[in-house]
Amino acid sequence: KPVNDLSRGALVDDIVYTIALTAIQSAQQQ
Repeated sequence: KPVNDLSRGALVDDIVYTIALTAIQSAQQQ
């Protein structure tokens, strides 16, 4: 597996995880 593909995949996962985590925290605060 090319390192670049792995890095892009991890980056996308991090973005999705961060967005989901932020949405959950925002919902809990309201």
